[in-house]
Amino acid sequence: MIAFIYQQDNSLKLRNEKGLRWEYEQTDAPTLGFEYDYIIYDDQKIKIIKKDDEEVITDLTNDEIDAIEKYVLNAEPPEGVSLQQQYADDLWHFTAENVREMCNRLRFGDIVEANVAGREGSNHPFRSDARRCLEFYDQAYLIFEELKNQIIAAPEDQLQDFDYYQKASLRPVMQEFLTASDEEK
Repeated sequence: MIAFIYQQDNSLKLRNEKGLRWEYEQTDAPTLGFEYDYIIYDDQKIKIIKKDDEEVITDLTNDEIDAIEKYVLNAEPPEGVSLQQQYADDLWHFTAENVREMCNRLRFGDIVEANVAGREGSNHPFRSDARRCLEFYDQAYLIFEELKNQIIAAPEDQLQDFDYYQKASLRPVMQEFLTASDEEK
């Protein structure tokens, strides 16, 4: 779960044992007790050292891994960065993607297109589907707001795994669950 990525653009991305992510831009490479120019410690565990005009890529040793993990475990996120806010932001993006997916399943590119097609007085051939998109939008964000309020109010040590909040969100309806009269003939 821990991540430490120091990149060519002098950005440092960290993720602690609880999953909290934060980033520093234009920062000096942290002192870890070994030589490196760049590090990827996430799915891969490698370091990159520039020699002459070449980049030498090597696997991290156990001692280097220990130094990286110790650094991340001792690192403090910047002020205003919290697991609650991260969960709320991630859940908002998840909800927006669910709305987009529902609109796509009902033949609309996005919620704006559905709003135009489903407006009062519309003669659009799929206006009832458009209104379903709008109802889905309303319900999805109503549930999002309730979950977000739970997340923000909870102490960090009482937060559920993020999967719990995703599962509690409104998900798009599968096409096969729509009645035959609702489907394009």
